[in-house]
Amino acid sequence: MAGWTSAPPAALPSASWNFYPEDPLLEGHVDYLEDRETPANPRIHRELVELFEACHTLIFGDYPKNLEGAAPEELSYLVAAALPMDLLWKQQILELRSEADRQERLVTYLREWAPHLQKGEAKRQRAGGNGHGLN
Repeated sequence: MAGWTSAPPAALPSASWNFYPEDPLLEGHVDYLEDRETPANPRIHRELVELFEACHTLIFGDYPKNLEGAAPEELSYLVAAALPMDLLWKQQILELRSEADRQERLVTYLREWAPHLQKGEAKRQRAGGNGHGLN
C-alpha cells in the first residue's frame, strides 16, 4: 500500500498520521497515543469539581447531575463536554496527554471564566428587575 507517514501537526501531539494519496477522498489512518499515567492532584481535582459546579449552575441554572459515579480519570472530559466552552479551549484540553494536565488546564480556564459568568448573571438579574435596584 503506497502511503506516507508524517509527524503529527503541532496542534495534535497525540496522533500519528498515515495518508493514502492514491485515494481521491484523501482518506488515511490515525494512530492515537495512549494517555500518560499521571495521578491527578487531589486539590486540583476538588477545585475543578467546585468550579464546574459553579459554572454549570450559573449557565444552566441547575446543579450538574453528571458527576455521580463519574470515573475520576474522565473528569476533564466530562467537564469539557458539559460546558459550552470555546472550541479552541476544548481542543487544547483534548491535546493534553494526561488527566492531571487536563484537570490543571481546566481549573485555569474556569478560574478565568467563572467571574465573567457571575457578571453576566448579575446583569441579567438587574435587567429583569423593575429598574429601581442598586447598581
